[in-house]
Amino acid sequence: MGPEWQGYCLCSIMTLLKEGFNRETHWNEPLLKFTDYIFFRILTMKIVIIEDEKDLGILMRNFLVKQLDVKTPETVKIATTLTEGIAYIGQLNPDWVFIDNNLPDGKGINEIEFIKSTGRKVVMMSAMTNLREEALRKGADYFLDKPISFVEVRNILVTHRG
Repeated sequence: MGPEWQGYCLCSIMTLLKEGFNRETHWNEPLLKFTDYIFFRILTMKIVIIEDEKDLGILMRNFLVKQLDVKTPETVKIATTLTEGIAYIGQLNPDWVFIDNNLPDGKGINEIEFIKSTGRKVVMMSAMTNLREEALRKGADYFLDKPISFVEVRNILVTHRG
């Protein structure tokens, strides 16, 4: 199924849940089995945000928790340094890592290959758009231009679940 169909399915299950979806009476419908899986996958997604601008990290976490219904804030960790971020990756075992380039203890772009080697999806975030090609060549799954578009973050996570 293509991204458009998956997005439609996600909207369907979210609507059904809000309107009183009953797993016992609806479970036999094939579309609902698929959308139930999608909804469950987003609820259980774990994310590490490595961003030295703490306010941006908090905004991203709040968006993910409220808008995408990520289960709990504990499944979205914010690190302000590479060292802290790498530690969270080891502790949380996240599906996704959003990483800034200019961090107090190094360059995020230099850690993409290591993070990818742990099986995570990586989104590089930077105002330096000239880093896009290098980040993608090193294995980043996506490159987000700063200022960050939360619509783009949502689309990435909904379309390409970890």
